[in-house]
Amino acid sequence: MNRVEKEEYVIRVYKEDRSTREIAKLIHMSFRDIRAIINKAKLEAELDRPTR
Repeated sequence: MNRVEKEEYVIRVYKEDRSTREIAKLIHMSFRDIRAIINKAKLEAELDRPTR
């Protein structure tokens, strides 16, 4: 699994309301890396929202 696929998988699993600990066990990644991916996705979602 390449980096992009891992990031997409982390985001998909996170949207299923899984905890960082559960994601780390599933994907074998560090909490820090998972949190960075989630924060990046949240920031991109914020920037994509239309402003009034």
